[in-house]
Amino acid sequence: MTLLSQRREVGEFRKRYKWMALFVVLVFAVLLGRMIQLQLVECDHYAQLARENITRTVTLPATRGVIRDTNGRVVATNRAAYNVYLTPP
Repeated sequence: MTLLSQRREVGEFRKRYKWMALFVVLVFAVLLGRMIQLQLVECDHYAQLARENITRTVTLPATRGVIRDTNGRVVATNRAAYNVYLTPP
């Protein structure tokens, strides 16, 4: 009688093991499918989002000749000069 119950327990274990293995394989298949979708199918979308998070375009008016430091203080300014130079060919 104990031998029969051990066989039955082994059979039950194998049945549970097959279901557990099937579940693990399905989970990995879903994860692999999602990884392929993110890396190959939607890569352009997420690359654009990453670029937008990293860079920012700020348009500033061009002030010719004025050099400013990072705090906005003027380091060098321009002044009017009315000299004309001619270089002969």
